[in-house]
Amino acid sequence: MITWIDQNLALIITGSILGLATSFIYSTGHNAFLSRGNFQSKTSATEIISAAILLRGLSTPVIHRNISIPLSYRIGTLSLAGLVIILVASLNNKEVTNRKFQSKSSAEIYGIGLLLILADLLLVVSEV
Repeated sequence: MITWIDQNLALIITGSILGLATSFIYSTGHNAFLSRGNFQSKTSATEIISAAILLRGLSTPVIHRNISIPLSYRIGTLSLAGLVIILVASLNNKEVTNRKFQSKSSAEIYGIGLLLILADLLLVVSEV
């Protein structure tokens, strides 16, 4: 499992970044589709979703290539896992209505991500 994650981490990070970026374009509720803070009609919603899909499709190779370059320098798996945790927590906080980025539970999750990044950096420094 860890080998699979290590081999596909660039795709995982790319997906997290695109998910977070899309959450700024539109959001959905039980009976609503919102874009730029305004309710949208079914026709507008279809156009917005189609444009978002096209934008994600066109930007995926660019983001993936730019994520893969640092990975080729062997940034540690713990650092990348910490980055993914921070990205996913940000996406979760953005998507769920009334969830606060500064809540105690959010801070704990961000802290875990940062601890993983710091632990990886300390491991690299101790090897030198």
